[in-house]
Amino acid sequence: MDSIFYIVVAIGTLFAITDWRAGLIIAIVLDCFRDPVRKMTEGEPTLLTYCVCAVWGAAFVNLFLGGNAGIRQIRLRFPWIERAMTWYLLGLVPGAVLSLALYQNGILLAGLGFASYAAPLLGLALGVALAFDLRFLKRLLQVYVVVNCIAFVGSVAEYLQWDWPGLGGLEGFEWI
Repeated sequence: MDSIFYIVVAIGTLFAITDWRAGLIIAIVLDCFRDPVRKMTEGEPTLLTYCVCAVWGAAFVNLFLGGNAGIRQIRLRFPWIERAMTWYLLGLVPGAVLSLALYQNGILLAGLGFASYAAPLLGLALGVALAFDLRFLKRLLQVYVVVNCIAFVGSVAEYLQWDWPGLGGLEGFEWI
């Protein structure tokens, strides 16, 4: 089952790199299914949790580099923002180099650090892009609400103690 999920993520990433709007919807849907798929896969691989980041990343690459009208207008009107973001991202390089040099799993630490420091910038860019496309924002929120309503069924199923491996915490994990 996990190999099918990886293939779906790869296809979603291809869609996202060409259309950031489709990428956002695909990422939201995949985020809903990644945890049950992980729980039903032998060994419960954490890679299944992180692989959806490829879709999110591809959507944001397309958003920044794909010529989004809203982002382009902001970049033309306020060129200092792009310079500030460039310097901000360059400021992350020394920490990433230290993580790579000093720690055995430095690549994971550097990746996590980049994601956590870059996420607010991506969120701002997404906000700007959505402000210029309110019809898509409405559709995105509709998809988000429907997908999360489906996902919240898991809470009820857990409460009712349904015996389904896609529910609950990690195998062998004792909740306190």
